[in-house]
Amino acid sequence: MLNLLFFWQFFLLCIPLAYLFLLIYCIFRLRKISLNNEQKISWIFLIVLIPFFGAFSFLIIEKTDVL
Repeated sequence: MLNLLFFWQFFLLCIPLAYLFLLIYCIFRLRKISLNNEQKISWIFLIVLIPFFGAFSFLIIEKTDVL
């Protein structure tokens, strides 16, 4: 029982850390893309305000060269 509780606490700690790492990674990738300021601001809002889905959508669209 104690091992399960420890695993659950570790899992719940990893979720915000994973989001923070993904957020920082996407923002640094966004800096290297040549977009105008309005487009960059809208991507930053999407990445920050929609956890995980905003960052994943940025990474998917960045790979398809639609930007």
